[in-house]
Amino acid sequence: MIDMLWMPKPRQSEAIEVAEGLPPSPSAGGRVGKRVVTVELGAWILIALVAVVLRVVNLDVAPLSGLEARGALHAWRAATGQGMPEVDYSPLLFVGNTLLFSLVGASDAAARLWSVLFGTGLVLVPLLFRRRIGRVGALMAGVYLTISPMALFASRQVDGAVMVAAGVGA
Repeated sequence: MIDMLWMPKPRQSEAIEVAEGLPPSPSAGGRVGKRVVTVELGAWILIALVAVVLRVVNLDVAPLSGLEARGALHAWRAATGQGMPEVDYSPLLFVGNTLLFSLVGASDAAARLWSVLFGTGLVLVPLLFRRRIGRVGALMAGVYLTISPMALFASRQVDGAVMVAAGVGA
């Protein structure tokens, strides 16, 4: 599906030459080794960049809530070798935060990073449905999820809600 965003439709002569196993000839107007970025692909890249910026800016300004801090503390204890606590929240988030805390250290922003990544992935989920809802519909859904206050809020919280939403959408 992503290749369709990159490659233009082949011309009749290119399709015949490719079907015969020959590379497209320059005389037939064929493009050899060039990829063309479409307007749609540019729009999706812009949507993804805006989504990342909106979710990452000032990520660690607000302190973790009680529930977020409890989950991050469990992951930090596991990362520092203080034992495996009994976890009653998202196992995926626990494992991801434990791995992240082992690699880069613990912070409020690091604890929220997995939610940010899955929230950005949620913004790109309409790309999977663009054949069913159309290109414009998928782009509009992506824009809506990018600027939606609820999706933005869920992407900046340390809980599994945005991970579930991204998983259900995909």
